[in-house]
Amino acid sequence: MKMHPSQIAQEIKEYPFFKIFKSDILLQLSTMVEAKSYMAGDCILIEGQNNNHISFLRSGIVEVYIGGQKLTELSEIGEVMGEMSVATEKSASTTIVAQNEVQTFSINADYFLHIKPSDKEKFELLFYKMLCQILSDRLIKENLKNTSLRYL
Repeated sequence: MKMHPSQIAQEIKEYPFFKIFKSDILLQLSTMVEAKSYMAGDCILIEGQNNNHISFLRSGIVEVYIGGQKLTELSEIGEVMGEMSVATEKSASTTIVAQNEVQTFSINADYFLHIKPSDKEKFELLFYKMLCQILSDRLIKENLKNTSLRYL
């Protein structure tokens, strides 16, 4: 089912990644978003392959693997996938597999080239600020997990 950009903007404005985006940029971004569905066992991202999509979890649970070893599960609405390979322009460092039926919003990073020139610098600053926030949050969670394991 194809969604109208205003419906997409309404939904993603609640995602942590998009909270600081102003309405006009969010609506512009929403025109680039594609809703995708995956069945249990489908690969969303494959380690070592090129990736130019950033995906946001709408529903379901995904498993994240590195070198065939399960690293974690993602189940929170708005979780971001594929952002590192997009930001670094390198191949994906993880494999992400749908554990059950999964719905995502996906943005092809090539679309970022078509953002209005007057908004481009602002968008890039917001994008990299959000990447920093995501990475910081993940590092804090991992540090807390590792710290709590030491005290068991």
